[in-house]
Amino acid sequence: GGFTAEFLGKAVFPRLGRNLFNPAVLGRSAIAVLETLYPMSYGPQQGDPDMVSSASVLFKEAGGQTVPSYLDAFLGITPGAIGETSILVLGLVGIFLFRYVIIKREAAVAMIAATPLMVMLLPPTAEIVGHAPWVTNPLMYILGSSTVLTAVFFATDPTTTPHSRLGCILFGIGVATIGVAGKFYTTTPGFEMYGILVMNLLTPLLNHIAGAVITTSPRKSSNDA
Repeated sequence: GGFTAEFLGKAVFPRLGRNLFNPAVLGRSAIAVLETLYPMSYGPQQGDPDMVSSASVLFKEAGGQTVPSYLDAFLGITPGAIGETSILVLGLVGIFLFRYVIIKREAAVAMIAATPLMVMLLPPTAEIVGHAPWVTNPLMYILGSSTVLTAVFFATDPTTTPHSRLGCILFGIGVATIGVAGKFYTTTPGFEMYGILVMNLLTPLLNHIAGAVITTSPRKSSNDA
């Protein structure tokens, strides 16, 4: 991921003045591709929990794991796969990062808020069994997937996200839509990461859209501006 971002990214985006390749996302996407090509290499048997879709849902009923309780998922004590974490701990860490470290919060907040909405709006297909049959539950989806982890640590990169708040909100909604659609309509792992990568590449367009909206919207006073 770092190699691609430093060399290919600088060659592709010189006119933009910014590199739109997020190194961490490219690295995680590469792992997701390897998991897709060689799913059996990540566990001694096919029944291991969520070995194919480890970048998506952490608890996989179809792989032999029972559906966890809300408390188990919240605390992160049910065995899962890559990216497993406790929402309780991640929430506390996220609050600290948002308060003292992270500059751009809008994309992460929009992604976390839009994800359960997309779960309720998008109709699932039979492909959903590759991730877990219960991801249609919006609350369990948030607790048992890497959505919050991805939002906090990957949707806040100041160099690959849009300049404006509106652009960041559109960014987060786009990632949520791609991530949920990936689970509902494919068996491919890592769609949150693909969503981040796609929206990184669309950042110039989001900047243009947000700039046009802000320019045409009326302003009450210079103080508001």
